[in-house]
Amino acid sequence: MTTLVWLALAGGVGAVVRFALTLALPRREADSFPRAILVVNTVGSLVAGVTLGLVLVDALTFDAALVVWVGFCGGLTTFSTFAVETVLLGRVRMRLAWRNIAITVILGLLSATVGCGLTQLVVGN
Repeated sequence: MTTLVWLALAGGVGAVVRFALTLALPRREADSFPRAILVVNTVGSLVAGVTLGLVLVDALTFDAALVVWVGFCGGLTTFSTFAVETVLLGRVRMRLAWRNIAITVILGLLSATVGCGLTQLVVGN
């Protein structure tokens, strides 16, 4: 039961951070790049990568990592909003929509990889 409470709290914090970033980085127009969604998905991938690195060097339990991944990162990141923003963008600027897909996927994977690798390097044995 304690894990569920931590999971809910972490998810709430992630959702609030996402909402704050959406307010801080609003879209100027319907055909502008969805910066806030890119930022939250990239940061979420970095946090997930760092958490994985901590698990791999036995500095964090897998259960604690699940709270971070499913809770905080789940509340922070958003595939569904990324999908909707991309569809809306594609209706008016198809090339920018494809750029959004490429940048989001590449930055997400790169952030998770760098976060994991650096964490293992710094914290590892």
